[in-house]
Amino acid sequence: AQDLQQGREIGDNYVTTEWLKEQFGKRCSDCGDCLRYDVNGYKVNSNLTADRLDCSESHHLKNIVPLCCHCNQATGCWK
Repeated sequence: AQDLQQGREIGDNYVTTEWLKEQFGKRCSDCGDCLRYDVNGYKVNSNLTADRLDCSESHHLKNIVPLCCHCNQATGCWK
């Protein structure tokens, strides 16, 4: 939704569910916190985000790194 709202291209190399699933159990690229999810009934909570390296581009696979929510909000495009 974020990329579409900003008019950024959504191509074949866009972030996938598979990429997201592969990140769970790995470490945040910034602080090293374990990237995880919890299921509570019908609700899923996760600290995983896909941070863009170049904020002018979309969330394509060559432009993202896994970050926890805290680090994503504290760095990158939020500066």
